[in-house]
Amino acid sequence: MRSEYKHPLLKTIAEFVLHYGGLSPHNQSTFDPVVIRCYGEDATFRVVSTVISPIGLLHIKYVRVVAMMYGRVWAKWYEGRSRRIMLDHAFAQLVLTGSHDHESVSPSDVIQRTVARIQDKDRIPTYSLNMVFVPVYEGGRWWCLIFSFNRAEIMVVDAAFSKRASDIHAMDLVLQQADQTWQTGLMWGLTVTSMDIYGFNEWYETDVVMLEVVKEYSDRLLQSYDVGGFAEQRLRLLCDDITCEFNEVKHETEAFLNSWRIRRSRN
Repeated sequence: MRSEYKHPLLKTIAEFVLHYGGLSPHNQSTFDPVVIRCYGEDATFRVVSTVISPIGLLHIKYVRVVAMMYGRVWAKWYEGRSRRIMLDHAFAQLVLTGSHDHESVSPSDVIQRTVARIQDKDRIPTYSLNMVFVPVYEGGRWWCLIFSFNRAEIMVVDAAFSKRASDIHAMDLVLQQADQTWQTGLMWGLTVTSMDIYGFNEWYETDVVMLEVVKEYSDRLLQSYDVGGFAEQRLRLLCDDITCEFNEVKHETEAFLNSWRIRRSRN
């Protein structure tokens, strides 16, 4: 049972997105400020509004920017102990389909960026890796692979379907590129398991379920996950990400939202 989530911006964020309409086709506003930024990746207001859309799919750019941000959070939390990283979805897309949708980036660049994220700026050896989260966007929906090396396990996180880990050989090769001491073939010794997801209703809920599981699994090992109140879950996720200390426009976004709330209360 989750405790009640409270944050002073929670209600303001919900009202702000409702007021401006987000990605609704009826929204003709050109207003679209950057709300989350991390390491050169941006998520604008219209992008983040997909998080709390009741029937919409989480925007690819949102997953891209929070993957960078979560990595910085984990680097702080687990400094000097073990590493957790989340890859860009373009890696899995390239492996599964032979193409990807990252603007102005070649397939070889996708691989090199993946290698760089594994190496980290300090070229930390791969044996320090505890978990690698691989988001997958496939068939208009999201799912995820979690490579948990300390448990010798590959966890499939898919709220709608149970599936096998696809082409784990690609991860093996990328790890070997990142660290020449990595022995290719070790990946095949990992056990493939599936996480039990409870309380799941519709296919469009898979996106937020994926991110919630990534955040919780990084802190404690899970075998199952209960979705719970879904509207509240979406809003909580967005509020946490906007107010994350590694959101490089956190203070500007919070100041704008508070100013908007005050102006709105006066009208």
